Amino acid sequence: MLGSAKECCMKVLVLNGSPRPNGDTACVLEALKNRFPRGTEFDVLNAYEADIQPCNDCRYCWENEGCSIKDNMNNLWKDDCDVLVLASPLYMSFVTPPLFSIITRLNAIWSNSYFLKKPNTLKPKKGILILIGGGDGCPDPAINIAKTAFHFLNVHFDPDLDCIRSLNTNNIPVRDDPGLAGQIDTAIKHIMEKDMAENKIIAACGNDCSACPRYVARPYEKTDDELHHTAELWMKIGYRDHIVSNEEIACTGCKPENWCRYHAVKCCEEKGIITCAECDEYPCANMQDCFSVTESFEPKCRQVCSEQEYETLKKAFFEKEQNLKELQKDWFMNASSRED
Repeated sequence: MLGSAKECCMKVLVLNGSPRPNGDTACVLEALKNRFPRGTEFDVLNAYEADIQPCNDCRYCWENEGCSIKDNMNNLWKDDCDVLVLASPLYMSFVTPPLFSIITRLNAIWSNSYFLKKPNTLKPKKGILILIGGGDGCPDPAINIAKTAFHFLNVHFDPDLDCIRSLNTNNIPVRDDPGLAGQIDTAIKHIMEKDMAENKIIAACGNDCSACPRYVARPYEKTDDELHHTAELWMKIGYRDHIVSNEEIACTGCKPENWCRYHAVKCCEEKGIITCAECDEYPCANMQDCFSVTESFEPKCRQVCSEQEYETLKKAFFEKEQNLKELQKDWFMNASSRED
């Protein structure tokens, strides 16, 4: 049983290109929403109601950051979702005109990058595409423009796993489409699964041991020179007030008996859990203090570290809250599976 499991803290932004509030596209969107974990937050932007203008080629973005048009496109620019869903009926094998108008505004991202050499700083997201067709059109042009939009918005999208299609609605209503439920489940599973390629080793507090320059457990052994460099780095950024020995700087992972300001490992052991992400009280005041203290070191690290050193510390320590958020999603899905 799920018991008092915490709700998932995922945000999904839906760009709905359908003009019909109770049509086939809306039906599929409702079925998709019902398959997301409990607690998922949804924000729906209806292209026909949003009053978002298309790109007018004013070329403001050739010389300035952002876009000159100020309208509801800001709902997309604020970049606060974890999953982006594009949904549209097929019009002439393409997405609907209002949805395409929204996509044209992404020209600002390309122009800022090309003319101003401004990197794309949008956070990584995952994407789902929903296409509904009567039966005569080919979905490929719509898929291609969606792939372009996802690319500019830094959205990972796999058309083989994340594209939900019902393309014969003239003969089979979407409610009776036998393949629809399987497509939705495949997309949800892909959205929720952890990227195992990262090979993260997440500690109780959310630190990634695999990225930590102190971590020496197999297969992450460090040379004596590497450990000494880390000891020097720890003094430089203020983690230590002197250069400690290699023996002291080396770490094989947190243990309950080890000193820890926040007692995270000991607390997790007492509660029979592995990380704070599984705790019903997360984020408790103790962990909020942990996040704040960690964040307070970031400016100093940016100042005194090389780019490579900073990136290492960022992955190891400054992404702890993000790591725990990802673990919460995984844990919730596993708990839901056990309940089912």
